[in-house]
Amino acid sequence: MTAVDISHDGFRIAAGTSGGDVLLFTELGALLWTYSGADDAPQSVTDRSVASLALNLTGNRILAGFTDDAGAEKESSAIYLLDNKPLKMWSVAINGVISEIGLSDDATRLVAGSSDQNIYSLNQDGLTRWKVMTPEGTGQPANTADVSSDGSRSLGGDASGKAYLMNSDGVKIWTLDTDGAVNDVAVSNLGTRSGVGTSRGTVYIVANQGTVIGQPSYPETSILALATNTGATKFVAGTSDGRVLVFDGQGTSSWQTFLGGSVAAVGINSSGSKIVALSGNTVYLLTGNGP
Repeated sequence: MTAVDISHDGFRIAAGTSGGDVLLFTELGALLWTYSGADDAPQSVTDRSVASLALNLTGNRILAGFTDDAGAEKESSAIYLLDNKPLKMWSVAINGVISEIGLSDDATRLVAGSSDQNIYSLNQDGLTRWKVMTPEGTGQPANTADVSSDGSRSLGGDASGKAYLMNSDGVKIWTLDTDGAVNDVAVSNLGTRSGVGTSRGTVYIVANQGTVIGQPSYPETSILALATNTGATKFVAGTSDGRVLVFDGQGTSSWQTFLGGSVAAVGINSSGSKIVALSGNTVYLLTGNGP
């Protein structure tokens, strides 16, 4: 398993595999369907894996980011928008390797971070609205990206340790220098709160004008995954040493649990009552109030 997310209403969970499959489950873990991205890959692609997943409010739109290995050729990526049947609504090719994608509640705003040093914003038809090269002047790849539930704010982060909040036109509102490579980001509705997780084990909780209001640190590990609910009352992080960490909107620790292997992906529904986490080949559904 390589990716996981939960719909914002909490009734659908999607997971992705290293073989390119996208699986959709009910909240009770019943498998609804499997979509094979590998079967739809170009003939030149020798290996396709799911790099990231994002669901809209009800889970009737599933955004899937695939990494394609063409053997001796350079790796590239593709983004698919699926409905809940599942049917492919469209697909677009992206240069470089996708690390993270995001989808607004109404599925009209999409973002992707790529190793080609760009953050991409797409509309509901898969057309590029804008792209931002980042970081400026350093030549480092973009690590990750997320979009707010209402689609008004996009958040990006990169290997140089910078994070940046952008408006709907791709104009930067603020830039934050962190203590290490940014592994994942999460942004709430209207961008009122942003979360930034780094390779040095720090989670930055940032207000809408770029002020850091919380900075919990776990220097013994790395933050691999990060998510927040619509109102930013909860932030959830996955770590390389196998923990799920949960914070309130100020960055104060609420609870944590140990899953075993590294937690590579996390998701949370709008109310914060349900959390999904991926560790090894297992998807976990946790209550937002504790394990």
